[in-house]
Amino acid sequence: MSKRHIILLAAAAILRAVAVAQEECDSTQSELRLNPVIEAEVTAVAPADGVAALCAPYPFVDRDASRIQLNGADWSVIADRFRLAACDSGMFSVVYLGDSHVQADFAGAVLRERLQEEGGKAGRGLIIPFRQAGTNQPSDYALTVSGPVTTSKLLKRPWATEMPFTGIGVRPDVRSFSVKAACPTLFSSIRLFYEGSAPVLNSVSDGMGEIPFSVTDSVAGETLVTLDRSLPSVTLRMASDRTTVFAGAELLADTVGTAVHSIGNNGATYSSYNCIEGLGEGIARLAPDLIVVALGTNEAFGRVVTSEFEDAMEMLLDELQTASPEAQLLLVTPVQCYRKVYRRRGRKKRRYAVSEVNGRIKPVRDAIMEFGRTHGIAVYDHYTVAGCAEQLSGNRLLGKDGVHFTASAYRLWGALLGEALIEELGRGKTFPQ
Repeated sequence: MSKRHIILLAAAAILRAVAVAQEECDSTQSELRLNPVIEAEVTAVAPADGVAALCAPYPFVDRDASRIQLNGADWSVIADRFRLAACDSGMFSVVYLGDSHVQADFAGAVLRERLQEEGGKAGRGLIIPFRQAGTNQPSDYALTVSGPVTTSKLLKRPWATEMPFTGIGVRPDVRSFSVKAACPTLFSSIRLFYEGSAPVLNSVSDGMGEIPFSVTDSVAGETLVTLDRSLPSVTLRMASDRTTVFAGAELLADTVGTAVHSIGNNGATYSSYNCIEGLGEGIARLAPDLIVVALGTNEAFGRVVTSEFEDAMEMLLDELQTASPEAQLLLVTPVQCYRKVYRRRGRKKRRYAVSEVNGRIKPVRDAIMEFGRTHGIAVYDHYTVAGCAEQLSGNRLLGKDGVHFTASAYRLWGALLGEALIEELGRGKTFPQ
């Protein structure tokens, strides 16, 4: 272990404590950021119409800036892996790590669709029991643990369970229980991720009756269940010693193609992910070829100290690179938004709230851009692509809360990021039709 890595690990405990204190004390629009409501419009343009059609109503969106800035990073190896996945000769895995912009998975769903169109469809990928933990969940799957459970969320301290790498934990409070997973994208294997003791799988049902299966428990913290056919839903009847904390499950239909795993937590920051012990090792279980880190918005609702922000970035990215040395990183900058500020007026100096453009976003964006340049890490400058807050709000891309986007905007951002990734991963290559 290098001296630098030892120093970073030694600093981790201190930064974790600082992060927890900051999150507990900083209540600036915290309810809004921890419990967002994403607005969906029935007039939204469908991703199938293509990126050009999606961008057409918004001339201020800078498509020329929608590209991957490699900053000297060599993506040739992962581009070859993506090519092999497209030719049914391997698996290409993307982990999309972020905050509330990622948790709802509107952008992630389009990104997944676009990459799988070119790189083959391996399956839905990671699903997380957000709803059971009391927060919003993507609409295309269900994942529940039966019976009484204890749950934990990344930003709700103190944690009632061990905290898994997904930022969500569900612990059964009884010895016998079932885990049900359902998804319209058929799957033939389900890999359960957990902390604590390994659960015992007693049977698997498809809703009509028990079905044949096989189990692999060769790796601590995960159980791979292989089914005898592809299904949209299964119920796993299990037992444990009440120390098992479920993190999520990976649903795959094939061992070749591309999988996009979204891990988003409302209110998350670089520092809050640094609070999870073993985060890098957990993400490494997904065998990522590319890790996309889209954070920075929530930092801009607190006091921004560039040196502290850079330390938090370095700690998280160092852990990810150490655990997944063959993966490439892509940093995504945050987009302009609004924040509430309080003023006083009148003889009695009564306090009132107004919304103004959050000027702290720009320094965070600049720090991410500079970090990418100085560390040789690729960056996607979403800040420049998306335009200013006034344009976003005036064109109904920014939601009424001034922080989160509308569903249409998320689909647009997912399509643009997908297009940029396809261009870089497929540069100079021809994919099979």
